[in-house]
Amino acid sequence: MVKQLDEPLFLSSQTIEQTFRRPFLIVCFIKYIASGAYLLIFGATMIFSNPSVQVKLGIFAMKTLSGPLYCIFGIFHVLGAIEMLCPPRLRRLCNPSFKRISDLTSLPAFNQIVQALVTIVQIIQAYKLSFCTETWLAPTIYIFIVSLSCFLNPWLYYSSNMFIKQYLVLFIQSLFDFALATGLYLIYVVPTVLYVTYTDPRVAYSMHWITEYLMFLRRLLPNTPLDLIEKCLLVFMSFVSSRRFVYKMLSIEPPQVAPSIMHLHARQSSSHLHALLSVRNFLAFHNQPRLLHLFLGYKLLLGVFALSITIQGFLHSSECPKGCQFMIAPWFRSGCHCGYYYIRCDGTSSVDFKAHLSTESIGTDLFYLHISHCSLVDGFNISYLTPFKQLYGFAIEFSNMETWDRQNHTLWPDSLIALHVRYSQLSTIPPALQTLPPNLQTLSIAGSLNISVVPKEMRNSWLNLTTLVFNDNKFKAIPEWISDLTLLERLVFSTNEISNIPQSLSKLPNLNMLEVATNQISTYPVDMVKSNAKLLVDLSNNPIASVPIQSDMVIVDGSLYCRKFDASGCQSVCSPTCSNQEIGDSICQMNCYHAECNFDGLDCTNGNSQ
Repeated sequence: MVKQLDEPLFLSSQTIEQTFRRPFLIVCFIKYIASGAYLLIFGATMIFSNPSVQVKLGIFAMKTLSGPLYCIFGIFHVLGAIEMLCPPRLRRLCNPSFKRISDLTSLPAFNQIVQALVTIVQIIQAYKLSFCTETWLAPTIYIFIVSLSCFLNPWLYYSSNMFIKQYLVLFIQSLFDFALATGLYLIYVVPTVLYVTYTDPRVAYSMHWITEYLMFLRRLLPNTPLDLIEKCLLVFMSFVSSRRFVYKMLSIEPPQVAPSIMHLHARQSSSHLHALLSVRNFLAFHNQPRLLHLFLGYKLLLGVFALSITIQGFLHSSECPKGCQFMIAPWFRSGCHCGYYYIRCDGTSSVDFKAHLSTESIGTDLFYLHISHCSLVDGFNISYLTPFKQLYGFAIEFSNMETWDRQNHTLWPDSLIALHVRYSQLSTIPPALQTLPPNLQTLSIAGSLNISVVPKEMRNSWLNLTTLVFNDNKFKAIPEWISDLTLLERLVFSTNEISNIPQSLSKLPNLNMLEVATNQISTYPVDMVKSNAKLLVDLSNNPIASVPIQSDMVIVDGSLYCRKFDASGCQSVCSPTCSNQEIGDSICQMNCYHAECNFDGLDCTNGNSQ
C-alpha cells in the first residue's frame, strides 16, 4: 500500500475524486452555514428593525419583500447544510425537488448562458460599489474577484482531465459565486453591524462612521426593485452552484481507508494535486462547441474590462480640496467626488461657502457636510446644498449663529436625514429648523445660548423625527407635546435644569433611549421603568436619593444614591457634569471637556465632533 502511494504519477480519476471528497464537502458545508448566517442576520434585521432603518438605508420594501426574501434564501442555505449531515437514504428523498433544476443547470449551454448573465449582474454590483468611499477595501476586492472569476473559470472547461472538467470547475465556480453573493460582505460588514446593533449603538453617532459604513450599506442592501432582483439572482445562483457540486461529490463513494493508514491522507492529497498540475497538454481546444469559445471570449472581455477599471481607480488620483475627509472614485467619472467634506474656519473672517461647495470642486456625491468654528451670525444659505441629491447629514458646530432664516424660502434637500446645530448663540428655535425636510430622522440643537422653550407649533413639522437631542441648553421642563412624536426612538435632554420626567413619555411606542443626565431630577421614574423594560434611561448626576426598582436599563451613576450607598451597579463618573454615556460617543460635548474626563474621551479631537 505504501509503495503505491509513493508512485503519484497519473492516478485514476476515481481515486482523485475520493481523495478530495471530504475536504471539498467541508468547504461547501462552511459556505452553506456562512451564507445562511449572512442572509438570516440581514433578513431578520430588516424585518424587525424600526421603520427609521428603511429610511436611513433606503431599503426597498424592507419588511414586506426584501427582508422575507433574504430569510427564505437563508433558510434554504441552512437546510442545505443540514441535508449534508443526513444519511444517504434521507437525502434521496430530497433529491427530486432539486433534481430538475440541477439537471437544467448542468447542461453546458444553459450553464454558460446563466454564468454570462450572472457575470453581468456582478459587474453591475461592482459599479454600484464604486460609489462607496475609497477607504473601503471591499469594493476593490469585489471588483478584483469578478476579474479573477472571468479570467480563471472559463479555461477549466477546456481541460482534458475529467476530474477538473466535472468537479473542480464546479467547485471553483461555487467559490466565486459565494464570495460575490455573500462571503465578502459577511467578513466586512456583519461583525460591525452586530456590534453596533447589540453592543454599542453609540458608534453610529460618528459622522465619519456614518459616511464610511452607511454609504456601503446602502449599496449592499436592495434599494430598488431591480436591485433586489439582481441580489436575489446572485444569492440563488450561489445556492444552485453549491447544490450541484455537493450532489456530485455525495454521489462518490467515500474511500474505505483502514485506520492504520489514515496518516497517509495528507501525503496522498498532495500527490494527487501534484499529478493534476503536472499534466501536460492541459487544455484541449479542438472539437469544442462554438458556444464554449464564445463564452471564453466573452468572459475574458469582461475580465479585462473589470480589471482595467480597477487599475484606473488605483492610478487615477483626484485632487480634492483639503477638507475632503472621504473621497469616492465612481467608474467613468473624472475629477473630485467627495463623500465627507469638512470646513473649519478661524472663527472670525468670512468664508465663501459657495466656492467651497462648488460642484466643480467637490463633485455632486456629497454625503455629509460638517462646518466648524465659522462665523454664521445669520445662519447658512441652504440653497448651497441644492446640487447634492444624496446629502445625508449636515452639522454646524461652534458657530456664532444667532438666527437662521431660509433665504427665499429655499427648501431643504429631500435626502437629508441628520441635522445638527451644536454650540451656537441661538436663543430660540430659528425659522430654518421649524420646517424640516420630509425624511429627516435626527435633529440636534445642543449647547445654545438660552433655548428653554420649544413651541408646540413645531409638532407637525417634527413628526417624522426618530432622534431629538436638546442637551446642554436651559430647559426647565420637557415639553409635554414631545409625547406626540410617536416615532421617537431616542430623546436627549441631558445637561439642562429639568426637575421631573413627564409620565406621558412612557406612551411613546418606539422610545428605547431616554437621556436626562445632569439635571435636577430627584424622583426615580418607577412607572416608566415598569411600563417599558427595553427603555434605557440615563439619570446620571441627578439628585436621586433612592432607587425603588433595580434595573440594568437605568443608569444612576454619580447620583446621591450611588454616592451615599456605594451600591452595586454604580460606576464612578469623571465629573459631576458628565455622564459615562457621553464619553466615547464621537460627539464633542463641552460638559465633558475636562482633563479628568480625558477631554470627552478624545471625542473633541481637532476641536470638533468626530
